[in-house]
Amino acid sequence: MLQLWTFGGLAIEADDSAVAPRLGPPRLALLAVVAAAGDRGVSRERLLALFWPDATDDRARHALRQALYAIRIALGRDAVNASGPRVVLDEAVLSSDVAAFLAAVDTGDRERAVSLSRGPFLDGFYLQDYAEFDRWVEEERHRLTGLTLAALHSLATDASRAGRHDAAVAWWGQLAERDPLSSRFALGYLRALALQGDRAGALAFARRHEAIVRRELDADPDPEVRKLEAELRAIPSPVPAAVALQPQLAEAPLPAPPPPDREYARDPAVTRGWPSWRRFAPLAATVMAVTGFLVQRSWTAHDADRPTYAVGLIRDDGVPGSPGSGRVLTDMVATDLARVAGLRVLANSRLLELMRPGGDSAAGYAAAARRAGATDLLEGELAVRAPLLQLEVRRVGLSTGIVKGVYRVSAADRSALVDSLTRVLARGFSLDPPSSSIATVTTPSQSAYRLYVAGVRAFYQNDLRASQRLMHAALAEDSTFAMAWYYLDKLHWLSADPLLEGKAGEPRRRALEYATRLPARERLAVTAELLGLNNEDPALAVAESLTTKYPDDPRSLSVLGKVRMQRGEWAGAAAATERAIQLDSSAASLDSAACRICDDFRQLADLYLWWDSLPAVVRAAHRYRALRPGSAQPYFLLGLAGARGSDSAAAYDNFRRLAELGGITSVWTKWVQLAFEKYDEFEQQVRPVFETGGPEERESALWEYLLVLRNQGRLREAEHLNRTGSPTGVSAGLGPHTPGLHNEGILDLERGRAREAARVFTRLRGGEISGNPPGIQARSRAWSGTLQGMALAAAGDTAEVRALADSVERWGAGSAFGRDRKAHHYLRGLLLVAEGRDQDAVGEFQAAIHSASLGFTRVNYELARSLVRLGRPGEAVGPIQAALRGELDASCLYVTHTELHEVLALAFAASGQPDSAAVHYRAVVKAWQRADPEFVPRRDTAQRWLVRYQRGPGKGASIGIGASTR
Repeated sequence: MLQLWTFGGLAIEADDSAVAPRLGPPRLALLAVVAAAGDRGVSRERLLALFWPDATDDRARHALRQALYAIRIALGRDAVNASGPRVVLDEAVLSSDVAAFLAAVDTGDRERAVSLSRGPFLDGFYLQDYAEFDRWVEEERHRLTGLTLAALHSLATDASRAGRHDAAVAWWGQLAERDPLSSRFALGYLRALALQGDRAGALAFARRHEAIVRRELDADPDPEVRKLEAELRAIPSPVPAAVALQPQLAEAPLPAPPPPDREYARDPAVTRGWPSWRRFAPLAATVMAVTGFLVQRSWTAHDADRPTYAVGLIRDDGVPGSPGSGRVLTDMVATDLARVAGLRVLANSRLLELMRPGGDSAAGYAAAARRAGATDLLEGELAVRAPLLQLEVRRVGLSTGIVKGVYRVSAADRSALVDSLTRVLARGFSLDPPSSSIATVTTPSQSAYRLYVAGVRAFYQNDLRASQRLMHAALAEDSTFAMAWYYLDKLHWLSADPLLEGKAGEPRRRALEYATRLPARERLAVTAELLGLNNEDPALAVAESLTTKYPDDPRSLSVLGKVRMQRGEWAGAAAATERAIQLDSSAASLDSAACRICDDFRQLADLYLWWDSLPAVVRAAHRYRALRPGSAQPYFLLGLAGARGSDSAAAYDNFRRLAELGGITSVWTKWVQLAFEKYDEFEQQVRPVFETGGPEERESALWEYLLVLRNQGRLREAEHLNRTGSPTGVSAGLGPHTPGLHNEGILDLERGRAREAARVFTRLRGGEISGNPPGIQARSRAWSGTLQGMALAAAGDTAEVRALADSVERWGAGSAFGRDRKAHHYLRGLLLVAEGRDQDAVGEFQAAIHSASLGFTRVNYELARSLVRLGRPGEAVGPIQAALRGELDASCLYVTHTELHEVLALAFAASGQPDSAAVHYRAVVKAWQRADPEFVPRRDTAQRWLVRYQRGPGKGASIGIGASTR
């Protein structure tokens, strides 16, 4: 029997002394895809898309048949069953570790699953010129790694709960080894080592983890890791040498950690049962000390069994002068209880986002709490018992409705009332209450708090204007209220705030300034999100700390996904966002006012677009539609994927259905015309706008029309439009008009005026940015410096470009946006091209790519040109195809689609694929039909190639890179 190994590499072995058959890498890869599909198999269409995406359907199917035939001949038997609609591996002939792994996962055999996953899926295996297969490998590797880590985590957690310390150390150690940057796994391993009594080993591991995090992330380790390390250091050390030499130690069982509600050290009955315990007193002191503080922090508690609390409606009926204060008390109690270490409490905002319209009632809160996964609800009434306020709260089991406890507190004001309730509840759960008042971490102003809570409710009901007014009113009462500043910043980007005109950055600055006093969850969430928006590098460390402390909070996971996506960590971003979707799916309500799962899916689709995986976008859109069948957004995503993938039928059908649902009206027509390069149709539709449209409509038309003119090589008309705000032949313009600097610089560059372009981009870099946060400043400088260097390279000023490359590298290091950190490689690549060193330039250009389709696709263009010059045209195809999936007005702003078609046609022709080359040469000829004189020779070259191609095979002459493109 034969065995296919996919974890840690890719190979076929024979289970006897026979020599294993030899297969080429593409056929081994095909077997890996079929094996990973398991019993369900894989469709032929999927295999065609992975291995022959650019071939015609007939040619691709023929190639698949040939590959399956070659596999059968090489193996000497039918290892692949291709008789049905799907291709399936015959496990009786060729077994595979990946199929066995998946079967073990399905049956719950976690230890076998872990033992089979010996390394990353297809580790070190690479197929050149198979971009779709490469993306599949990344996705599959991410999926299988996630399953492995989940199995390991389950084993580790079960061992910890059962008090099997040696097993817990082994499993947590594997987790920490497989993901050495995970603070969550590091904490688990540290706790396991501590409970085993290996204090020295725990401290040594903490030092190693800290060194790895600093080296790889250039950041401090998670505060919880450092805190646990400090607590371990503070425990008095026993005499380890004497204990370590005792042979009985390896055999003697240690007691399991005590439950959290019992203090064994104070129970004499416990010690009387263990007469031999004194022999191990030194080690016992360590274990009991470690266990003691772990118990206090609830780390030895059964996390899955711990209740999750939600705070429901606290009524204020009959309390004079306090309308709506019950909602304030609900938020205050939830916020304060969340500060109790070891108590799992849902944020009030979580309930609000899951609440149905009109659900502002006790039943509405309870229903939202159930959807959020709460087990217990705290609800009650506020009353006046002169001269004090009295609060009575009941703890109700949500699954049974049984009242588990009643708590009564009295105080002179609401802050003191909440503080008292928190102390009572914390002590009732044998936990420590917060050391400070709720007023110190929120606001001492009850009126500010009341306005803020009303503003939050309006926000989750999508009444943005009302929410803005209420947040401003709350800040008028207390200008240091961090959460009000945070929501005001969020609101400004959703709906322009006239009160923030000229000071749009103030809410974010003030929110970050005052966030230090917030409770832990809010502090981490606000800081991670706003630092991410500011492109600040510490955002990732804060976001990871947030999700380590609150792993089941979907908003925390969403923030982590955004931060990782910004950095270009696509797999990590997908994992965090998928987990948020999983949590939000279990709580989704079709009629809730706020659709957080809609936000999750939009984030996931956006991520896959940046990751250049249109099939993944389609899959996400279908999942989205299944969960929200009445939503228009999935059709937009499907239409977008169709347009990006040149599937006009899918694009038109989904955009038409979107229009029927009221998602858009005529806008999609214009958008599809641009996506499918129907420039003449677009021009007929847009030119009348300059005579009849309003100011905003004309501004939008000007931007889009400039793109169309540039793609058609009509640069003189584009310059006139940019300068005057009106197309040639149209007298009505935009009134007072300032030419756009970006377009001015691009047009100068495309007209061959590189020096002028460099001066324009220098002006952009010299703009006033000193008032912005450091990360935003770094991003601005890195980007404008890259554009300036691009123009200077075209002018031949290599000395200035060399200096700029160093500056861009320095600036980019200060930005957390992935593109900025890589931009200097692009400039270094241009320098190498100028020296005739295309081989070295290829490596720099590849290192400069942040996103193959939505990044700076001028990099793709230069990379392809170098590859063609090196005689490697087949490698040039992938980067240009990815660039053509980008946007005309963003990723492809600095290189036109027509230029991309030109280079792609050249690459196809040079690699012996004339049919594909003809498609792109036709696009060139059509686009440049009315081009300026400087484009005519290039258009005519493409036309001559097409004439020779139409004469028959072998007639098309090759075209040099210098002859066809600039």
